[in-house]
Formats: sequence, C-alpha cells, structure tokens
Amino acid sequence: MLFEMVQLSESLTILQMEKDLRSHVDSLSTQKQKRLQQLRQRLQVDEQLCASLGTTPFHIPPSCVVPTEQQLADFDDHIQQLEAEKV
Repeated sequence: MLFEMVQLSESLTILQMEKDLRSHVDSLSTQKQKRLQQLRQRLQVDEQLCASLGTTPFHIPPSCVVPTEQQLADFDDHIQQLEAEKV
C-alpha cells in the first residue's frame, strides 16, 4: 500500500469528489501522525539501548520525512537485536 489511488467517477458531483478526496487526505494524515509517533517511540528506545551498549543508532535517511511500514519493521528488527544483545 505504497500509494492508494482514490477512484473518482465521472458520475460524481464535484462536491462529492471533494468530500471523497478530503476524506482520503484525512485518512493519510492520520496514518502519517501514527507513523511519526511510532518513529519517535522507536528512536527513544534505540537511543537508550545504543547508549548502554555503545553501539551506533539505527540509520534513518535524511530524506525520510515519514517512514514506510517496512522502515518501521526494519527498525523493530534492529531494536530486537539490540535487546537480545543486551541480555
């Protein structure tokens, strides 16, 4: 689900199209906020683990404004590896 396309029908009125598009934008905005919150939480855990283990923090590319689901999953894997190393 990299990009979801909104299906617009020619039979819809402009007002209905606008409503559908606004709804889609709201949904994407919610996803964005959720991912950014998840990223902040992971960064805090990563910082603490890396400080205690003396390792390099997980690399987040500067071009990454909003992480993808895959990037968050990779970050989870990194944190799990650090937690296993800490034990």
